[in-house]
Amino acid sequence: MDAHQMDPKWTPLELKCLAASRYASIFACAVGAVGLAGWVIDVTVYRGFSQSFVRINPTGAVCLILCGLSVIFSKPEPRYRWPHVTTYLNLTAAIFAASRLISIFSGFDFGLDLIFFRQTILAAASSFNGRMSVEAAVLFLLFGAAMFCLNSGSRRLWMISEGLLMLCFTITIMSLTDYIYGSNFVV
Repeated sequence: MDAHQMDPKWTPLELKCLAASRYASIFACAVGAVGLAGWVIDVTVYRGFSQSFVRINPTGAVCLILCGLSVIFSKPEPRYRWPHVTTYLNLTAAIFAASRLISIFSGFDFGLDLIFFRQTILAAASSFNGRMSVEAAVLFLLFGAAMFCLNSGSRRLWMISEGLLMLCFTITIMSLTDYIYGSNFVV
């Protein structure tokens, strides 16, 4: 459905924000798909822009695609929403992220981030550890929780969702600053 055919209660600014979120989700899906394609066809440039940048883990690429799709499938109008699809997409990304965080902090490794391309990741382990980073795992977990709260329909959970998304934005900006300036601010 075209954004201009929606309920007239939407202001032009809200329609622009909806369009921007759709474009950002398509971009996230595209980045995840390119990263995943880099692992499938074994092209290092697709996994990361250069050797100096952090390469995307295949599980991270899948989580990026899942989170992007969850935003695409969550429509603002209740009759056009796919709440079960978005819930399953977010739950899957959150499970991958939570398993990585559990393996980091407890030492018990589920190995979920090695499901895809296990041999290739272990062979490339000399140049990078092949595992999802802590920042990525925290972001996927927070984003999954935020989208779950957003799709619940509760006003209180919607406000929690806004806070979680602002936290995601803050962590993302800190990580990007770290990569750009090499400040090592984010652990």
